[in-house]
Amino acid sequence: MKIEVDPKIFLTYRARDIQTKLSDGPVSIDIEEDPSLAFDKLKKAGFDQAPVRSGQVEIGYVLTKDLPQAASIESVFHKLSPEDLISSDSPLNDLLQRLVNQPLIFTVGKDGIEGFVVPSDIGRHVSRAHIYLFISGLEILMTKIIANENFTDAELTKEMKPESRDARERDLRQGLDANAVEYLDISGMGRLMVRIKSPLVHLGIKGEDWIKHISRLSSIRNWVAHSNTEQMTKHPFQDIVQQLQLTEKYIKKLNSYS
Repeated sequence: MKIEVDPKIFLTYRARDIQTKLSDGPVSIDIEEDPSLAFDKLKKAGFDQAPVRSGQVEIGYVLTKDLPQAASIESVFHKLSPEDLISSDSPLNDLLQRLVNQPLIFTVGKDGIEGFVVPSDIGRHVSRAHIYLFISGLEILMTKIIANENFTDAELTKEMKPESRDARERDLRQGLDANAVEYLDISGMGRLMVRIKSPLVHLGIKGEDWIKHISRLSSIRNWVAHSNTEQMTKHPFQDIVQQLQLTEKYIKKLNSYS
């Protein structure tokens, strides 16, 4: 049995795809600006951070929370350093992992700094599509593994959500090709993977930890698919990126499972 998800899935989207372009004139703070005015401007816009400029040149960034008691922008802004830069052509996954520890990263193109990205950009359509692709990649692999096991129709049906079970029954009555595996959701597939055991041994993960990961992915996927802000707040940025890292790791390892 050969199962594989094309590794190009990791490179579908790049840093430039979620950047805020400087050419679009985003909110920024001048190094000579009054801190209280800068604070009011960022709070009104709902921003936690913004680039700092000297003239027309980006020289770093400032956090909104540091402005109320500041004597000057210069006294609190973060000066631009190599750690604050990433190629605009970098894979989106690399950028998201960097944003776990940095509140703002500037993107660099052939002509220099061309934009910036902040953690809240994970809510953009491209970011959500990126996460959806990763979760779908893992589902594809699980589907192939489960399809090659000798589960009975009754065993597969038991792991379906009620609405999926009803949908399959309707399709069967219409004479459609209704492979039971295709009606499983990610949670049902996760439970069946635990029953198979050998894939999790290959991944080096215990059954209970696998179920926790799948549960988190299921919840994250609901947010990704529906752009539900309330759902998003249940998953701190760091948690989403951590689950994405684990999913990438599991996809790569399952590509060598047989």
